[in-house]
Amino acid sequence: MTQLRKGYLHSYGAFFLILVAFFDVMVIAGNYHFVLFANQIEVTQDLTFILVLTLIVFLSIATSHSFYRSYRTSKLLTELGELFSYWVSTFAIIATLIFVFENKMPMPSDVLLVWFISTLTFLSISRVILRTFVYKLRAYGRNFRRVAIIGATPIAERLHQSITSNDWMGLKFSGFFDDRCQDRFTEDFKNKQVDSIDTLLSRIAEDEIDIVYITLPMSAQKRIKSTIDKLSLTNVSIYYAPDFYTFDLLRAHWDNIEDQPLISIIETPFVGDNTVLKRLEDVVLSFLILCCIAIPMLIVAILIKLDSSGPAIYRQKRYGLDGKSFTIYKFRTMRSTPDDKVFKQATQNDPRVTRLGRFLRKYSIDELPQFINVLQGRMSVVGPRPHPLALDDEHLNLIKRYNLRFKVKPGITGWAQVNGYRGETKELHIMDKRIQYDLEYIKRWSVLFDLKIIFLTFWTIIKPVNAY
Repeated sequence: MTQLRKGYLHSYGAFFLILVAFFDVMVIAGNYHFVLFANQIEVTQDLTFILVLTLIVFLSIATSHSFYRSYRTSKLLTELGELFSYWVSTFAIIATLIFVFENKMPMPSDVLLVWFISTLTFLSISRVILRTFVYKLRAYGRNFRRVAIIGATPIAERLHQSITSNDWMGLKFSGFFDDRCQDRFTEDFKNKQVDSIDTLLSRIAEDEIDIVYITLPMSAQKRIKSTIDKLSLTNVSIYYAPDFYTFDLLRAHWDNIEDQPLISIIETPFVGDNTVLKRLEDVVLSFLILCCIAIPMLIVAILIKLDSSGPAIYRQKRYGLDGKSFTIYKFRTMRSTPDDKVFKQATQNDPRVTRLGRFLRKYSIDELPQFINVLQGRMSVVGPRPHPLALDDEHLNLIKRYNLRFKVKPGITGWAQVNGYRGETKELHIMDKRIQYDLEYIKRWSVLFDLKIIFLTFWTIIKPVNAY
């Protein structure tokens, strides 16, 4: 068995993080000069000012969001997602300044774009290399932390499973500890070894424990305080893992009102710079897509007019952000009838659907005008699909937490749709599953997650399911 040693990263953690920040500065600056050199652009005082300003903006954004911290228990995609967000935000600010002060800060737009993309690529590659290096260290028994869990609770078991099944974290489980009577233990701990807090303190004194996770129920406040008082006399790091699963959190995060810490139970992911990032993503994607599909959309509109009487664009009210209604645009796929105002969900072989409309619905072409809704700010490219008002009103009180899907803008495509839950919802459990995916999207949102959904959407269009 490989001997376990803490390694240099444990002793010099703060210095290592400073080194990572310094390396980022070198990548940004080095690539900047390389791109200018490759394009035979002389480095002037104005161009140097752009670089310095970029570094200041990037480091300000990154440090204000605690980017330079240990990502021991976070996956690589989490770190890359944050890196992407901060670099895109930086680029947006710098590009805006260059556009406003173009005469004073000359920078060709194509060179600027090449620098942005290549720098993001090099920064991402550096993170992958760094992770690989750290994972190798941990595989050889270095750079680890020894953890103990206080409490024989479901949270303790979840933590234990996460620690033991994710070796890349470099966490070594050192045992369960709980002073409560065994009849207070959950069933999972009836046949497991659970030692006393005094035993834990002895092991800490012998330098066998680095981190302690407290998982006692929130109702045991006195016991938690007493335990923390004992542990505070040692040098271990202490974390409390409250059982917030009972609240079914939606986009939980910590906040403060002065010195009072708060945790959000239900919140939208689009607060602060995430709002800007999501809107930037929507505007860029919808603008580029509309530029590509403008002529095909015109052709589709003409074909609809030739195929059946009625307008080419169908307008309908839907609930959007915060439950406020808006007008959604779609290509008309059904025949115009006097009963158009009465909602009836489309079914398989629906006689109202035109021949052309059946094709448009199958391949989601009827949704293309909604990119105009995105530019208007009423929808997003990715988000929970908006339902007809009658469908929302029908299910609002039938499905738990249904209304939470209105915490974000509705989308042209969504996590539920790429997982097969599109089209008709014949039974309640189908709609319930769709809502579960919508809420999972809100919990997991990131730009990379959006890009994944967009990629999967192309596959669902090629092999459509439940589209009629």
